[in-house]
Amino acid sequence: HLERNFAHLVSAEIARQLGIPFYADAASCRSKQRVNAVFELNVCPSEQNIIIFDDFVTTGQTMLAMKRLFEPLGKNVLFVAGINNKA
Repeated sequence: HLERNFAHLVSAEIARQLGIPFYADAASCRSKQRVNAVFELNVCPSEQNIIIFDDFVTTGQTMLAMKRLFEPLGKNVLFVAGINNKA
């Protein structure tokens, strides 16, 4: 999938340049809906500080869902957005 490949490539490059681990599928979407999508944790990074890259932001729901997944685990979350489509 082209969008996933873009996000994957950008995230991997950010991690490489920062010298930090890259987790391709730490979380995944269980639903096919774009609105109110349900995410689940696949792998919990051992690091305390994590970066979430979202390549296309419309409503911000993906970022909120990631925050809900990782913050209860005591993770500090930094969000990076590649493209913002919000007018």
